Amino acid sequence: RKIVTGTEELDADADWTVYSAVVFTNGAKLDLKGHTLTLAGFESAAGETAEITDSVGGGKLVLDIPAGAVVRNKSVKLSGKLHFVKNGAGKYVTYVNGSYFTGGTELNAGTTALQTDVGYSCPLGAEDNRWVQVNSGAVFDIAGVTDLSTVWLSLNGGTIVNSAGKTTKNIVSFPNIPLLYTVR
Repeated sequence: RKIVTGTEELDADADWTVYSAVVFTNGAKLDLKGHTLTLAGFESAAGETAEITDSVGGGKLVLDIPAGAVVRNKSVKLSGKLHFVKNGAGKYVTYVNGSYFTGGTELNAGTTALQTDVGYSCPLGAEDNRWVQVNSGAVFDIAGVTDLSTVWLSLNGGTIVNSAGKTTKNIVSFPNIPLLYTVR
């Protein structure tokens, strides 16, 4: 078990999948400093907030969630210049609004589900760089979203689903090709 308290910085790439859990305490901040951090998941206590950031650029947060596991992010914001990568057959569910990071999101395997409205405080990146690449083997579930008009989706063999069916404004922009359609 790894507990992140206060402010911590990486000084090299790190693989924390060896920990049974990575727990962020209230107010904890982890700076990747341009390095790659691989986790099997993370958590924080209900009502507490924490942050994973990259102040330098080039850093990657890689979630490699094992099959059958579910990581529910209810209060850890992603920020800075980090690039978010979802690997592993497990499921990542994010409820967090206001994650402003500029490196984009790459979904390579398993399911990533939004359980919050994207609107103008996206859990997937900065307002001017909210791209999500859905690669073969990955499922992007937009169940908690009512407005996708501010997200750039790149569908690269992956699948987009809407398990809740509550999307009301279905404008999805593929790079340079705006489309209007109903997601099912």
